[in-house]
Amino acid sequence: MAPSQQHKSTAVVLLTTFFTLSQIASSWVIRHQSQFQDQRSSKEIFSSNRPTAKSLSQRHLHSAAISPLVPHGDETFSLLYHNHDDVKVTLFSDTYTRRAEEPDGVENNCLTLQRLCQHFQASPLDLLRFDSAESDGVRGMYLNRSVQRNDVLLQLPLDVCLVDENYPEWLSNAYDSSQWATRLAASWLDVFLKSNTENDGLHLWLSLLPDPEFLQASLPVHWPEEVVANARSTSLELAVDTAYFARAEAVQTLVTGLRSSPFSQDWSQEEMSKLAHRALDVVQTRSCRLEMERNRHCRVLAPIFDFINHGSQNMKSDNDQHVDGHANAAFTRDGNSLVVRALYDLQQDEEVLIDYGDSARPAWKCLLSYGFVPRCNDSKAEDNLAEVYMMGQRYEVSAETIPVDMVVDVAAATATDLDAQNIPKLPFNTPTGPENVVLTPEVATRIAERCEEVGFFMLLVPELDSYQDFDEEEDVDQALASLAPTEVLSHSLAASLRWSQHKVLIACAEGLRRFVAEEELRKDRT
Repeated sequence: MAPSQQHKSTAVVLLTTFFTLSQIASSWVIRHQSQFQDQRSSKEIFSSNRPTAKSLSQRHLHSAAISPLVPHGDETFSLLYHNHDDVKVTLFSDTYTRRAEEPDGVENNCLTLQRLCQHFQASPLDLLRFDSAESDGVRGMYLNRSVQRNDVLLQLPLDVCLVDENYPEWLSNAYDSSQWATRLAASWLDVFLKSNTENDGLHLWLSLLPDPEFLQASLPVHWPEEVVANARSTSLELAVDTAYFARAEAVQTLVTGLRSSPFSQDWSQEEMSKLAHRALDVVQTRSCRLEMERNRHCRVLAPIFDFINHGSQNMKSDNDQHVDGHANAAFTRDGNSLVVRALYDLQQDEEVLIDYGDSARPAWKCLLSYGFVPRCNDSKAEDNLAEVYMMGQRYEVSAETIPVDMVVDVAAATATDLDAQNIPKLPFNTPTGPENVVLTPEVATRIAERCEEVGFFMLLVPELDSYQDFDEEEDVDQALASLAPTEVLSHSLAASLRWSQHKVLIACAEGLRRFVAEEELRKDRT
């Protein structure tokens, strides 16, 4: 069998295994879902009793959105799916919303958002609604009617937002500009701990925020070292190491402040630490950077706005029209308001998407920052990267680019002549580098082969310590049911990042192979 055929056969087997495992995990989650338990108090939310993945999955389903939009409590949205007679129903607990074939489902979604808008003085009141995508069940903000380009989709007064410049008096030693997350987390904690009225809009917003267990499980800064390593991204590992120590310092600052706050008698040291971590998780995944007057900027946590999901601004068709997954809205400051405007003419029932910026690309950075691997990560070169080790060196390639250093090093290793007059020019968009750096078919072939090897390696399921207690004959469902939420979600997200890198590497290899074929054809013609 030819090497190329072997690769294809291996790919089929690995892809089949990958999707089979994904289907098993998905079916496991669906089979174990049920209605929410009774509303828990804030004390119970931070209970030291660690639930298993099976028990927690009965209440929540992980959702990849601006943050994992997994709520808690009886009066919040639930993204749990139940199939009855092949009819998919998205259940929303209590009386706020239930989306099924009922005629009033969309109306209830609108009323929930209207209630938030009324409390936070946002407008328009009736343009947007909460809904979930049919494809993946991710909750987002959808249009109730068509809009034109530059129309205002959401306007929110900054006075009702949490701003890092305004923080509670009990916080000290957080004046440095780099400590904006600590200040904003303190403001959120102040609001969270003072919110006792279940009927106001503030309580509704807080109840719609992610469940702390699932949010924590989604962020690599909380992952065990084994899981971070299984994502197979050196960039992610290095970033997690840096974030871990920065997080520890921020938590200590918040706990110190809480000890001198009016809430100090209500919480133990351990509970304060959990509260601090939760606040930082919320700020990390839901805040935005806003330009202010006099060339300064601040970080803002804006209710309602924080439910808008991510879309890449780089996903464009040839005629510059937006496509699925492309950012179709943008936000800015207008006076004393945060304003979201449409970038295109949008149709009724379209989801509103904004680009989260550089913190959402490449894919490993999006996972680090927001706790999800973007659906649109392979759309453009700058949206995603994959790492390749060759000759002891680490390089990052995209679907359309390879670094100049990689070409130079591989060319030197293969004794390739780099004279620009005799060698065809590099077909990819290369980063900055010497103008005489070019790509030969020999170098391209060698890089393509390595990208393919690493790409197939990304599909291999890592050895997991979590499964060592189970024999091969035992049911996979039993093994999954025994895992804790962090193990189920973190392993799933690590696998998503490996899959993302696999797609980039294979796309890069295919581009290089096309270049080699075109060069051989050109030589034959001459």
